[in-house]
Amino acid sequence: MLCGWFLRLGPQIGDEDACKGFWQSALSESWGRLHPAQGDPDRTVPVLLHGDEGKYSKGRSIMVLSWGTPLVHGVSMETRFPITVLPSRLMYCVGHQYVTLDQLQAFLASSFDKAFRERVCTFRAAYMGVKGDWKFHVQLRPDFGRSAAADLICFDCMASQSVPGLLYTDVGPNAGWIATIQEQGDNLPPLAATPGWHWNSYFADVLHTVWLGVGRDAVGSWCPFQISVYALSVN
Repeated sequence: MLCGWFLRLGPQIGDEDACKGFWQSALSESWGRLHPAQGDPDRTVPVLLHGDEGKYSKGRSIMVLSWGTPLVHGVSMETRFPITVLPSRLMYCVGHQYVTLDQLQAFLASSFDKAFRERVCTFRAAYMGVKGDWKFHVQLRPDFGRSAAADLICFDCMASQSVPGLLYTDVGPNAGWIATIQEQGDNLPPLAATPGWHWNSYFADVLHTVWLGVGRDAVGSWCPFQISVYALSVN
């Protein structure tokens, strides 16, 4: 399978300089500094997961999970590969625990482990992170996430829109929400079994964090902008 998508994505996927350049840049990130891919950056292709939930008919919604690589940019239909398209009503939950997504994460962790250990066309693939909106990240790690019904704005801390002492508008060094940033614990999400998983490898989806009045049209019509906003989403 890996060899097939190498060919489909184009020659840049197998470019040693492109791979090496990416992992060198990742050295400045907490998630990339100790990533096992640093042992052979020339022949390790980074892979990014993406998840989103959207409406499709009569108010119903579906969860779409896909993957791609930041080494290649272009039309989504040609550079993104769907993993599953799941009607949200079929996802099994126990309280705030998304059991279906937990099982899917465990499967992905096993798949990424194989992709990292086994080489195809002399290259291997490595998980570098997952991108999505706030709701998706909370669904992936509910033990650490916050209730979507609250006035909180972050899945990592208690930054609030209205609670005194925790206001997200306080960006000073002694802001109250800093002390509430969640630390990595023993009760990790199933995806944590993936080689290279890191607590900081959860990235915001750009189109969920910029004003769509400008961002949507710019991203859809200007390819260089796509590249620059992706860099911003990772950094």
